Amino acid sequence: MITPITMDGITYRVRLVYDSMVLSFELLEGPNEGTMLSGYHERDLQGTKYGHSMKVEPDPAFPEDFDAFFHDLSAPVNSHHVELPYGQGTITYDAEIQDGEVTSGGKLLGKNRWHGLTVNYIPIEPQREPEDDEP
Repeated sequence: MITPITMDGITYRVRLVYDSMVLSFELLEGPNEGTMLSGYHERDLQGTKYGHSMKVEPDPAFPEDFDAFFHDLSAPVNSHHVELPYGQGTITYDAEIQDGEVTSGGKLLGKNRWHGLTVNYIPIEPQREPEDDEP
């Protein structure tokens, strides 16, 4: 099944590897966080970042989308604007890409075959502030 991934306003027709998408969160601490003289640990929560990691494969009907996706992911830019699953809907955020990798599957009919592209989207700022009820 094709899983369209939207990044920077472009939809790429690629396949998500079953059970590989992970939604993560990070609670960001501010400069006033730490253990007090009394032993109490004070938190200085600045917000929550939600990120994604996944593996994708080319769809045999659209191999050029996979090639374009890899090329665009590896562009030397500060961030990409992404829309990805969150709960029963989606979340949109600016994410940095630090690295990635794809495995060669050799050649078939004169074409390079690739699989298992690992992607990690790291949000560049919190999507949720401490006083927010919803992201």
